[in-house]
Amino acid sequence: MSDMLETTVEASAPGKVILFGEHAVVYGTAAISAALSDLRIFVKIRTKFHGTECDDKDLEVGKYSVTFEDFLNSDGSFTRMRKPLSDLRVLLGINGSTEFDDSIALGHQQSSSFIPSEEIKEWLREYYSDCSNPNVAQGMFAVTYLLLRLLPESLQTDRHSVDITVRSQQLPIGAGLGSSAAFSVALAAACCLLRGAAPSPWQVPDAAQQRTINQWAFAAEVLLHGSPSGLDNTTSCLGGFVFFRRQEPQSQCERLQEGALPPLRLLLLNTRQPRSTRSLVARVQALKSRLPLVVDPVLDSIHAISLRFRELLQGTGEEPDGGRSCFADSFAAVSELMAINHQLLLALGVGHARLEAVRAVCEQHGYACKLTGAGGGGCAIALVSRCACEKCGGGAAEAEARLRASLSDLGVDCFESSLGREGVMWRS
Repeated sequence: MSDMLETTVEASAPGKVILFGEHAVVYGTAAISAALSDLRIFVKIRTKFHGTECDDKDLEVGKYSVTFEDFLNSDGSFTRMRKPLSDLRVLLGINGSTEFDDSIALGHQQSSSFIPSEEIKEWLREYYSDCSNPNVAQGMFAVTYLLLRLLPESLQTDRHSVDITVRSQQLPIGAGLGSSAAFSVALAAACCLLRGAAPSPWQVPDAAQQRTINQWAFAAEVLLHGSPSGLDNTTSCLGGFVFFRRQEPQSQCERLQEGALPPLRLLLLNTRQPRSTRSLVARVQALKSRLPLVVDPVLDSIHAISLRFRELLQGTGEEPDGGRSCFADSFAAVSELMAINHQLLLALGVGHARLEAVRAVCEQHGYACKLTGAGGGGCAIALVSRCACEKCGGGAAEAEARLRASLSDLGVDCFESSLGREGVMWRS
């Protein structure tokens, strides 16, 4: 990178939704997640090596700046952090090397090589302790660490500058839809892209590139969340539908082969009801400890739902009413699983009056709905269809419009997305 004048790259990654398996997955059962391919985080990086004095107001020589377009200051301007690159040189010593290691960055070493040390974590917490927005501070942790590991030469002279812009395309921030993982994946992809060349326009990285991006994204997630499962960043990176099961010594996390189901679409319904994931997980844990013979069969049933959806998706089980001849058959089969899964989650005590009000409206309009994520508020999902064939009865668009109007009356934010499809994408 030291011989270049200026380079601009951009990457994007989708949010994710848990379709089946919330809470039960903590106890070793299966969960199914899916990429929200229409709701994405974009990260653009411009780097410059200055042979002369800097004449670009947005790229100050010897500085790195990060603009978060979804976090606004009191005057309505974007939140922007700017720091001297020279401040980060101490991290090169902590990291143990001032050279870029292709064997690590290209995924040839064990994944533990990617994880930030406790010493680096402590340095980052101290360095950004003056940041008043914890979300911005965590974002800076990830940016700094990936600059250190993937672009160390940018820290070694006073003639480089790095400018990063982060923005969301309809993906709600902090709503349990994987916005932090999408940020981590897009950031990792953009940094990896700076190490080489990739075609324009937007392209999907190949399998080997995805593995490398995913490992660095997981490292960033460690800085953001401490002990992530890896499900969110894997779903965002790979796209499609992901099967996850926590096991020892290594969890099972893989993209599922598709083909037996037609394309699926969701409405993501943000109740705007705050909730604490930690307290809800603890609530289920307490219930399981108190009534194991009651709760364990509930968890087993949720596990069976995840397995049944995998069969429907891959066409390995009994097909609903003759297979894929009409969306209505698949729509009914998946809707039934959603309805049952929701009731099982209510039995675990993670429902909320706002979620039930949303579910009741969806049910009145003929749509299956379930909570997604931790529950206790947050988001719900509704499966929607625009199939206009004779068997479906037509009028799907009009029916969906009526549903949206009723949900709007409840004060619910609606976001629409296709399920599955592309994960991380990049261009230069």
